[in-house]
Amino acid sequence: MTNLQSAQRELRRGVLVNLLGLLGKLAAPLFLIAMTRLYGPDAMGIFLTALVLVEMSAAFLTAGFQDGALLFVARHHGEEGGRERLLQAVANALGWSVLVCAALIPAAFLVVPCWTGSRFDYAPELDQALQVMALGLPFFAAERVLITATQGLRIMTWEALFAGGLRPTLLVAAALGLWWWQPSALGLATAWTGANVLLGVLALGVWRRCFGFEGLRDALWPLRWNVPLLRFALPQNVNMAVSQFMTGVDVVMLGAAGLPAGAIAFYAAGSQIVRNLRVIKVTYAQAWNPHVPGFLRREDRSGLASLTADTMRALTWWVLAAVGVVALLRDDLLRIVHPTFAGDTTFLLALLALPWLVCVFGLHQNLLTMSGRSALNLVNHLLAVLLNVGLNLWWIPKFGLVGAALASVCATVVLTALQVVQARAWLGVRVPLAPLALPHAAALGAWCMVSVVGSLGADTLLNRLACAALWLGLVGGAWWMAVRLDKRRLSPAG
Repeated sequence: MTNLQSAQRELRRGVLVNLLGLLGKLAAPLFLIAMTRLYGPDAMGIFLTALVLVEMSAAFLTAGFQDGALLFVARHHGEEGGRERLLQAVANALGWSVLVCAALIPAAFLVVPCWTGSRFDYAPELDQALQVMALGLPFFAAERVLITATQGLRIMTWEALFAGGLRPTLLVAAALGLWWWQPSALGLATAWTGANVLLGVLALGVWRRCFGFEGLRDALWPLRWNVPLLRFALPQNVNMAVSQFMTGVDVVMLGAAGLPAGAIAFYAAGSQIVRNLRVIKVTYAQAWNPHVPGFLRREDRSGLASLTADTMRALTWWVLAAVGVVALLRDDLLRIVHPTFAGDTTFLLALLALPWLVCVFGLHQNLLTMSGRSALNLVNHLLAVLLNVGLNLWWIPKFGLVGAALASVCATVVLTALQVVQARAWLGVRVPLAPLALPHAAALGAWCMVSVVGSLGADTLLNRLACAALWLGLVGGAWWMAVRLDKRRLSPAG
């Protein structure tokens, strides 16, 4: 069995595990719906603004260490004498990420109120939420580093269980329980912190099962500098913070522009629906990432390009099917979140370009990251953020919610183009894009057919559900036929 065939088999197995976790992540939109109904649009708008800011901070402080833990575990696992280097890298990732998150707690109480006071009409409520959520950041960092490290062993079960099952389930349960005590953004923030504290404790048990504590204790104290890890992780921290900033800057800038919390909740609900579609890419990327260092170490760039092309094609089918359903049912989905969300949903149509770009072309970013080019990714994201912020400042006053959505799309198009060109030119991994033509052609034909069928009936929920079912049937049927043709072409008899 060739390296490519072995990687393809392990990738399929990893994707299957992650798909099971994806079912658990359905609790995330359930959380959005249930909590908006229970706590109200204003409280949810404040909490989602706080969540975006916390996610930006967490990315800046921990994301590079998470990726570094995965990269160095995948690189050193199985090497002679590799266990000591592996533990040293994970100890550095864990120790520094927890320390810097703990250092952020005083800043949340001393600095944040000075920054929010003149920018948000709901600053006191936002300050309380941010301060409580800052208490949970060290536990969040520990859980993310320890669980991500297990993926370097090509074990996808724990990531699927934690991210797809425990995290959303605990968050929903805690928020439901705390509603009786504090039916406000503070209650939601307390639920977030409580869920992350418990997840951090559980992650220690997972690490003990996979690696044991003895080696990690020795590597943690005294904590020695791991220069290769820090050289990768520090730029990647900034890179992922900038990436997270670009993802959530539209929500923050809408609030800073003076829009009421209810309008921000309306936009943030649509944005959250769209962001959930990015889980499709994560499902595949988590199983695909650990194979990249091996292909690059063997200098098998053609094999890596083939594996990436196969993964991108599967991602394309998935995201086209999902984007079509959301586009057809966008008004109904937002009204499910809250009955008052019945305004113009054009912004949501624009935002649907984001998961399409991320799922179809996003593995090029992972190629740059897993090859150690975190500084290059940082430059790309900085350019995209400058463009995003500038367009938001220009378009939000003119076009409101649609302007914020279009700014994000334009910035992501530029970012994606840079990543594709760099992966091909600088890494020498020339992923063929021609196989992506068939899914798009099939989706275009299916959309035309659905549009014709939909125009024949009244604009009712039943008609829209029928169109969504027809869309899934047509795209799914085309995908099945494409897979059958591929198997026939690759079979010895073919």
